[in-house]
Amino acid sequence: MNTGRDLHRTKAGPHLPDAALVHTDADEMARAIYKSVNGEIRLALPLGLGKPVTLINALTRVAAADSALKLEIFTALTLQRPSPASDVE
Repeated sequence: MNTGRDLHRTKAGPHLPDAALVHTDADEMARAIYKSVNGEIRLALPLGLGKPVTLINALTRVAAADSALKLEIFTALTLQRPSPASDVE
């Protein structure tokens, strides 16, 4: 369920509503996210941290069902710069 408020687009992107949108269904939330970003998502998922798996699965399901949507997922990202042991690495 959402509050019924539409996100108005600005030159910088969608204008955020004054109040949070509340959803009780992950697929409904995923569709609302796609709508607010014009159907294109780049999702970065860091390694080893908690992730909203239910929402990520819903974003994937919705994109798989609609070929007009674009979802790019970058996984196993680290939050630290690696420290190479030698010049070869």
